[in-house]
Amino acid sequence: MKKMISALLAGLPALLFTACAAAGPPPAQSLPQDAVSLYSHFFYDALDENEKGCYLAMYTAIQKEEECCEIPHVSSAQAQAAYAALLADRPDVYWTRDYWYQECENGVVFQPEYLFTLAERGAADSRMTEALKTLERDVDGLDEYEMARTLFERTVQWVAYEETAENGQTLYGALLQRRAVCAGWARLYQYLLARQGVETAYIEGTVEDGARHAWIAAKIDGEWAYFDPTSAGTQQTQPPPGCRPPPCQYAFFGMTDADLTALGYKAAAHLALPAATSLSNTYYSRTGNLLSTYDRADVEERLAAAVCAGEDTLSLRFLAPEAARQAVEDLFGPKQGMLLLLAHIKERVPALISDRAYYTFYPELGCLDLYLLQEM
Repeated sequence: MKKMISALLAGLPALLFTACAAAGPPPAQSLPQDAVSLYSHFFYDALDENEKGCYLAMYTAIQKEEECCEIPHVSSAQAQAAYAALLADRPDVYWTRDYWYQECENGVVFQPEYLFTLAERGAADSRMTEALKTLERDVDGLDEYEMARTLFERTVQWVAYEETAENGQTLYGALLQRRAVCAGWARLYQYLLARQGVETAYIEGTVEDGARHAWIAAKIDGEWAYFDPTSAGTQQTQPPPGCRPPPCQYAFFGMTDADLTALGYKAAAHLALPAATSLSNTYYSRTGNLLSTYDRADVEERLAAAVCAGEDTLSLRFLAPEAARQAVEDLFGPKQGMLLLLAHIKERVPALISDRAYYTFYPELGCLDLYLLQEM
């Protein structure tokens, strides 16, 4: 499976020796109101009391773009944990990534590095408001699953993957510049879900070849699942001319713990993540295309129904990987079952405009996407 990989948040820079006025952290229980009402505080909740106070002191400092502040009663390790949690909880904090610190007698001196000034942030926020009107159009009134699916598809289509994109690891790069690496894609989708009141968690880790990657967890209809908009980008499949690709690769929407393991995803060791065990909110389950076994006649009926509905893609998932491999072998192997299947459908459904097809297959998950080609 081909994946788009990016470099993620770098390690802490070298120590910076700067003197700043001391400022004690706010009480750990006093989360800012917007963090309570809008943004998830999944990783904040996992911190100890000193780390929570550090998180809030950092949050206050970067909101005001303070040059630096002294945070007492925390170690450098606690400061690092607090800052990582802050950026993971808050995709909207796009104007800073790295920071410098100095250990002092009672704690640490924290000095963020800013990508934008306060004035630039104000202009960017206005532009974001306009972009969000497009991405969030007509989502009011959708149930939670349909809203999450719609925003996932739009995220995939909105952003182009660019390894060298300026600000590509931030919401700003993904939303406004529309060029990003995996971190930017994940933060944009996290941000869109957060604005709809969905609990989320931004995750950094690696994939099967050890390359660093980013994705998110989200709680949809009471069930946690994992979402990777970068890998869902259909530009990776490079379908042939005449094939209209689907909005995204649904294999990467609503993944479980087992799916992540099968695909070689591994979250950073320090992250305690929610359990995701249900397939109930996958695209396949919601469309009735989560199958126990393979049967050519059944696939023919499903594909004919899709054609009648004006669709030219059928996305299937087989619960048993061997059933998925059987489907690929029967339809596209020496038997060329797909040609026979399409010939039958064309007799019944004149709307079928071609007897050619293309497919993508994720054997680790048993996911098979069938695409019909349009006449050129």
